Amino acid sequence: MSANPKNIKNEYSKEYVFEEELKANNASLIEVIEEEYNNRSIFCTLTDQGVMVMELEPRDDSTWRKSFLAITGNSVLSLFLNNNGIYVDTVYRNDTIFIYGVCSPDLNVRKIIITDPGGKTYECTLGKDNCLFFTKIDEESASGKTIQGLDDNGKVVVEDNHWTY
Repeated sequence: MSANPKNIKNEYSKEYVFEEELKANNASLIEVIEEEYNNRSIFCTLTDQGVMVMELEPRDDSTWRKSFLAITGNSVLSLFLNNNGIYVDTVYRNDTIFIYGVCSPDLNVRKIIITDPGGKTYECTLGKDNCLFFTKIDEESASGKTIQGLDDNGKVVVEDNHWTY
């Protein structure tokens, strides 16, 4: 039995599910980036509690449900940001790899360049006062990637190559 789209309650909308998850984690939104893939939405969210990566998928009746959630708390973020100036991680969902991270606000990073060993690059542009980045890569693995953060002048101000083996 499928629902009539006119009768779908707001509480089953994608936005409502996202907001309820923030409330459930007692988190206040700072930045959010949404990527759509394979009929799903994945949100990378910087909150006052840390970074939250959440995947939402549609149900047959046009409502939405959470299908994945990963949270990195502030203690881990602080450790990386204080020591390295950048926190980087990956999410592997349904044969798709996403690389995400947070840059120290003090570094004034405006662009992230992700480079694989073969020279293929992916770029993310960060807005003024933003420090969150999130992108899908068309690779089979995140291994071997170098992540560079560039400032307004195009100068590399932070680099992470911990996936280089």
